[in-house]
Amino acid sequence: ENIFDALPTLTAPAPTELCNELERYLNTDIEDVTDPIRWWYGKKTTCPQLHRMGLDYLMIPGLSYNLHSMIRLSVQSTHALMRFGGWSLRGYVQDSDVKAVAVSVEVPANTAEDKLAADWDAILD
Repeated sequence: ENIFDALPTLTAPAPTELCNELERYLNTDIEDVTDPIRWWYGKKTTCPQLHRMGLDYLMIPGLSYNLHSMIRLSVQSTHALMRFGGWSLRGYVQDSDVKAVAVSVEVPANTAEDKLAADWDAILD
């Protein structure tokens, strides 16, 4: 079993659908809204893609501390995390391996990242 199997299958909307949806949203009158989550939920049928994006954005927890100083992901780290998700979905990564790494010894905060070769993420046959 893969922890990413529970994610819904998402298909990208056709560009014209998204453009029409965005145009429709941008052409609406500005409303005085006290509950933005309820407002976006109400847009589920008229703006399904923007509805999902709006709710996703609003569900990000607010922080009272400087997150940037705590978590700094380099371009390579971000790319690796995205690749990891894809590999996990395809069954190349086992949950037991993820759990083992999650409880491994933490890398010191001021450790410099090694430079990676340009083709470090190439899939070899």
